[in-house]
Amino acid sequence: MSLFLKLYDKQILRYILFVSLMLWGATSSIALLLKKDHLVVVRVDDFGTTVLSEANAETATIETENFLNNFIGLFYNYTVQNFDTHIDKSFEFLEPSVAESFIPKLNDMSERVKTRDIRQSAFAARITKIKEGHFEIELEVLRMNGLEESNDKYKLVVILERTGRSVENPYGLLITKLQEIYE
Repeated sequence: MSLFLKLYDKQILRYILFVSLMLWGATSSIALLLKKDHLVVVRVDDFGTTVLSEANAETATIETENFLNNFIGLFYNYTVQNFDTHIDKSFEFLEPSVAESFIPKLNDMSERVKTRDIRQSAFAARITKIKEGHFEIELEVLRMNGLEESNDKYKLVVILERTGRSVENPYGLLITKLQEIYE
């Protein structure tokens, strides 16, 4: 009889272990399926580590300027080799309707860049906040067409809206209006 109880106890322990592992696996799987991914942006500087959020006004201002400078670096700086890549990456920062409005101009520009070996570099000389989400940017552009150089200055009027952060757009900002004003 004692042999029977020992075997019976082992079966009960195995059964309890099996059921426990099944419950643990099921709850873990359900928890992972229900978990929503979110992107956390952390800034590390001389003053320490800061988690960037929309609540901090100073962080939002710095982040907005970084966003605009990054966009300008992609959309207005290009060579023959990187034109298509830069434009594709910059479209992640544009609302789809705004991006579509630039497609005819960019297709024409792509042909000119490739046939004439045009290089362009631009930077924001000044970013002025008009009101919340509205900015005016003074852009200085150096365009090289072979050996010819030209310097241009023009303004951009940009309207931004907050959106969800993603790997492609970690800033959580989207350009809903982009107007170029040539002087």
